[in-house]
Amino acid sequence: MSHSSTRSKIDLPLFLAVVGMAIFGIVMVYSASSYSAEKQYGDAFFFVKKQAVGFVIGLVGMIAA
Repeated sequence: MSHSSTRSKIDLPLFLAVVGMAIFGIVMVYSASSYSAEKQYGDAFFFVKKQAVGFVIGLVGMIAA
């Protein structure tokens, strides 16, 4: 009888692709919004911080799922 584990293995290439695209997206958010964020909020990273919070929440959800 084979004893199977209840934990499934992580699909590492898929995980790395998703994380890589998310990081690329954060860089693009900074590139597109740093000037207007600096003018409007006095912080060039305002929108990047909001995007990073969403990234972390999504990453935790992805790992939990």
